[in-house]
Amino acid sequence: MFERNSYLNKITPHINKHIVKILTGMRRTGKSVIIRLLIKHIKEKYLIQDRSILVIDKDLKDFDSIKNHNDLNAHIDDYFKGCKGIRYIFIDEVQLIENWQLSINSYLKSDQYDIYITGSNSSMLSSELSTMVSGRYINIEVFPLSFGEFNNFNNSKFSDTTESFEYYLRYGGMPYLLAYSKEQYEDEIVFQYLKDLYNTIVLKDIIQRHKVRDTEELDRVILFMFDSIGNLTTANNISTYLKSTKSKLSVTSVLNYISYLLETYLMYKCPRYDLLGKKILSINSKYYINDIGLLNSMLGYSFNRINKMLENIIYCEMLQRGYAVKVGNINGNEVDFICEKRDERIYLQVTYQLGNPESETYKREYKSLNSIKDNYPKYILSTEGKIAGKGEDGIIRMNIIEFLLSTPQ
Repeated sequence: MFERNSYLNKITPHINKHIVKILTGMRRTGKSVIIRLLIKHIKEKYLIQDRSILVIDKDLKDFDSIKNHNDLNAHIDDYFKGCKGIRYIFIDEVQLIENWQLSINSYLKSDQYDIYITGSNSSMLSSELSTMVSGRYINIEVFPLSFGEFNNFNNSKFSDTTESFEYYLRYGGMPYLLAYSKEQYEDEIVFQYLKDLYNTIVLKDIIQRHKVRDTEELDRVILFMFDSIGNLTTANNISTYLKSTKSKLSVTSVLNYISYLLETYLMYKCPRYDLLGKKILSINSKYYINDIGLLNSMLGYSFNRINKMLENIIYCEMLQRGYAVKVGNINGNEVDFICEKRDERIYLQVTYQLGNPESETYKREYKSLNSIKDNYPKYILSTEGKIAGKGEDGIIRMNIIEFLLSTPQ
C-alpha cells in the first residue's frame, strides 16, 4: 500500500477535532486507501481498538441495506452500543446514502464522534450540507497520482525520469496502475482498465444518477469535450458541431451534460480572466480532463495532441498543489495559466518545443508574458533539455519534467 503522505499530512492535524473530514474526488483516485492509512495511523498513535472504529464502504454489498439516513443511524447506534470514549466513523462513497447529511449533522452535534466521509460527486458539498455544518467541515480533494508520485512509486521500473514521464504522458496516474509491471504497461492492458473506469463513472455517476436516457448523445458530448481539452469551448460550439452530425441535442442539454462531467471530477472547467479589466470572462472557458490516461484510452494516444496533453498535466499539477487556476487574456494575447494561492501568483506558458528566438512559438510565448507588467514570477515550460534559469526579461525557462519534480511551494 503506497502512502500518499501529502494527503495524510493535510488530514492528521484535524484528528479528534470537532469537524467533519471530507475526501472528495473522481472514482478510484485512492480515497479508500487514504482512509485505510488514516485508520492505521489513528490506531497506532492514539491506541484505539477496532471496536471504536466503524467503516462503511457503500461500494461493498455488505452495506446494501443502508439506503437512507434512518438505516445509517440504526447501523451506527447498533455498532457502537456499549462503546465508551471517542467513536470514529468512516463512510466511503457517502453520497450513495439518501439524506446522509441529516445523519452526519446529528452525530456531529455530539462530541463523542470523529467523522470522516468520502464522495465521488462534487454536489455532495452543495447547499444542504454547507448550511447544516457551516464552518464545521474541511474538504480535501484527492487527485490521481501527480508525476512526482508516479515517478517516486515506480522508481525501480524505469531507467530515468524521461522514460517515466513518457509512460505517464501515455497512461496517466490512476493509482491502480502501480500494480502493473513495466512489461504490463501496454495499451491493450492499461487502456482496457481505463476504459472500464470511464464506463463505470459515466454509468454510475452520470447515467444512473441523472437518469440520462440518450446515452449515445451523452457519449458524443463527452468525447467531443475530451478531444477539445485546452481549447476555448462553449455549449453553443458543441451544439453546433453535433447538429452538423444530424444531432438534435439542445444547448440546454449540452450544458447539463457538461455540469454532470464536472460533478464527477472527470473534467474541470478553467475560466478565462481579463488581466487588464481584472474580471472573469463569461464565455469561452477551457476544459481539462482529470487524468490524461483516460483521454488516451478513449481517443487513442496521438502525438498531434502533445501540446494540449502537456497543458493538461500542468493544469492538474497546479490544482494538486493547491492553486486556483485560470486562463489569462491580455490585449488578445493568451497566458496559458494564472495560478494563485493566498498572496502568491505565478504565470505559466506551456509548450512542447519553444524553439529558437526566430520561431513563431518563441515569439508568441514571450509576447504574452511580456505583456504583463507586474512582478510576479513568469515561467515558460517546455520539454527541451536542462534549461532551468532566467531567460529574456527575467522570464524563467524550465524543463517540464524538472518543474513537475520540483518541490511544491
